Amino acid sequence: LREAHRTEADAIWPMLTATEQKLRKIIEEEYRKLYPGVWKEKLEEMLLNGVKGDLYTAFLREHDKIYQKAGENQQKSVGNSILNVVNLKTLSFLIRDQWGAFCKYFSCSCPEFVNDMDTLYEARNPITHSNGELLTPADISAVETICTRFAAWIDRAAADKN
Repeated sequence: LREAHRTEADAIWPMLTATEQKLRKIIEEEYRKLYPGVWKEKLEEMLLNGVKGDLYTAFLREHDKIYQKAGENQQKSVGNSILNVVNLKTLSFLIRDQWGAFCKYFSCSCPEFVNDMDTLYEARNPITHSNGELLTPADISAVETICTRFAAWIDRAAADKN
């Protein structure tokens, strides 16, 4: 086995992680408003129907096992919803599906948002599976730009609410 080595792409992992966390947070926040009292059920209904249902159900069960072992502070920090087991493509779908509620977080059109999310999704998979060297410098730069923009936009929208 060859020795694992860090690549330039590994440096964008923290940015991708932070971006995913922000996206999950705004989805939860908006779904709580859109579907008061039943937001988790609505998400599960949307995501567990169809072809991927069994896969998400299995992921959710595994997440729940880990969640139940965690301490109270960790549980509070992470939350326990299906949002914790879906990928960037699915997060993109959830936002796109309710774009009217989410457009305030992004200074771009819905098609531009979807394109940016596709770029993040395509970059995340190789890094997750230790194949970051498959990403070009242009791929890495695009991810950095998108993550920086999304963070700034979401933070600005949050500040505007306060």
